[in-house]
This record gives sequence, structure tokens and C-alpha cells, in this order.
Amino acid sequence: MQKIDTTIQIFDLEVFSRTQAQLLKILEQKLLGSFPLQTIATPNPEQIVQAEQDPSFRQALQEFEFLLPDGIGLVWASRVLSSQRTHSSTTTAQISERIAGADVVEALLELSKQHSINSLVLGGRGFVASQLDSTADEVVAERSPGVYEIAPNLWWTPGYVDVEQPLAAEERAVHAAIR
Repeated sequence: MQKIDTTIQIFDLEVFSRTQAQLLKILEQKLLGSFPLQTIATPNPEQIVQAEQDPSFRQALQEFEFLLPDGIGLVWASRVLSSQRTHSSTTTAQISERIAGADVVEALLELSKQHSINSLVLGGRGFVASQLDSTADEVVAERSPGVYEIAPNLWWTPGYVDVEQPLAAEERAVHAAIR
């Protein structure tokens, strides 16, 4: 069963199949609605293969509201699967384009800023680190070590070093940030 009508199934995962512009419209509607919390993962082809071999990883990916095709290999795979489905007379959907996670984060942060929506970026060390400077507000860090306020309504935490065995301090920081 598909989560939304804008996905294609690759192995046992529902991967978003429309354009980035369509995704952003959907996300804007959801963020401005009554249930703004959305979880998004950006698996690449290697992670999709890993999910096929690791049931716990696959289950973790299946719990996200959106799986974005962050790799051109997923676009190609959808075309191959589509051509195979054509012969068996089932749906022939394809992934429209690669959607880079960093591009979506930038667009969502701009959207959050425009509508004063509280946002937490979990991980993304390279992208978010470029947003930090020596004047980063550490007021939040005093209340929740490891959480930084980058701008009004925008917080960042590096997330977990090891998601299988998170440190207690990492857990406290993430939980404090999402409250």
C-alpha cells in the first residue's frame, strides 16, 4: 500500500516519484496544516540495496513520511523497473528526477522562515556547519547541550554519532529540541 499517490515502489520502499517543485508544494501544505511534523529521509541507491539486505534498516526507512530519491541511480532504477512492469501490464510510474536532500533542506528552511515555523535540522553536518559562525546563539545549548539556534525558529543538532547506540547526551538534545 502506498503512503501517498506520488510514490513508486522500489523493493519494499515507497520512493517519492514527482518533481522537487511538486514535493515542496506538498510539504508547504502539510507544514501549514494541522500536522506540521514531517519526517524525510534521502536514501541513495546504496542505502536502498542495504535496506533490501537489512530488515531493521528497511523498517526504519518505511517509517518516514517521505523517501526522496537522492541519487541518479534511483531514477535509472525506476526506469528499468518501469520497462519491466510495462511487459506485465502493471503501473509504469517512474521517478521524475533526483531530489538532493541539501536542496530540499534549503527550500524548507526558507519556507519555515517565511511562515515562522519552528524547524529542527537533525544531522547535515556539512550543510549546517556552513550556516554557523562564531556568533551562533548558544542560549539553547545552555538548556540543551548540543542544540544550536541558528536563526529565529531554526535549531540544529548534529544528531547521533551511532544511531544504534545513541549517547544519553545526544538523546537529551534531540528530545529537548523537538518539544
